[in-house]
Amino acid sequence: MVSRGGGMTHIQVGQGFFARSKEGGGTINFTYAMREHATAATFKSAYLPWPSIELKAATKDLSRTTSVTFNDAMTPGLDPSYDAGVLKSGGGLELYTRLVEDNGSDFAIQCLPDVSLDKMVIPVSLDLTTGGEVTFSAKSANLPSGYVPVLEDRQTGISTLLNAAGASYKVVLPSNTKGINRFYLHLNAIKSAPVTAIVSAVVIPDVARLKVYPIGKEIHIQGVVEDRCVASLYDLNGRSVGVYQLQAADNITLYPEGINNGIYLLRIMEGNAQRFIGKMILR
Repeated sequence: MVSRGGGMTHIQVGQGFFARSKEGGGTINFTYAMREHATAATFKSAYLPWPSIELKAATKDLSRTTSVTFNDAMTPGLDPSYDAGVLKSGGGLELYTRLVEDNGSDFAIQCLPDVSLDKMVIPVSLDLTTGGEVTFSAKSANLPSGYVPVLEDRQTGISTLLNAAGASYKVVLPSNTKGINRFYLHLNAIKSAPVTAIVSAVVIPDVARLKVYPIGKEIHIQGVVEDRCVASLYDLNGRSVGVYQLQAADNITLYPEGINNGIYLLRIMEGNAQRFIGKMILR
């Protein structure tokens, strides 16, 4: 009973659990004295709607997920019966996190306090035996208004918003990739900005060199685009409705999903440099 937050110190009759052995094995003792009555213990199917982020990593043949949840009773360190260690599959791809107050263990589920969310940096680790392209994406539920999940790749210097359907970060990793110190998960506080604040940005012609235009609900980008470029689409309330990690190419087409006909603002950034900003009429 740890899915999406919520630990248990008691379980119902007929339910079970996994125990992860320490390296080299060991002995677990279940004694008569441990038995207690807990009539309020819930079944595993019960759902506790804590705010949560489910981070996913996928390769051509495999995918793995790891979860982070938030509650005011949790801590940045170890919360027994709430934080759940990872049981590695041995299939060549593993995804897990380390505690914000790292104790050296790997976790499939990490529970954190729901205050100062934008101050917490969550180490993410991906083990990939064969190497190759990996796509990161995320699903979030019940996050506080204005907070969005962001994946940081400290090796490339790219931070990617994973707050919209289809938003992802793709990266090619070498074989035998293992351990932390590269990927980190953040919760960024994004305040809705007035449209005038976005429109007032200036595109420097020598920096831009991009031609961007809509056809129906497709957005076409012509010009040299680098891997570090990220396109962000905003509605007229300044809210992000799509974030797209661009691949190096001369011609790119974006296919925004789940948006209505109307006027939008598109901004393309290369690292901290703005390559393009302009209005798009999508219909």
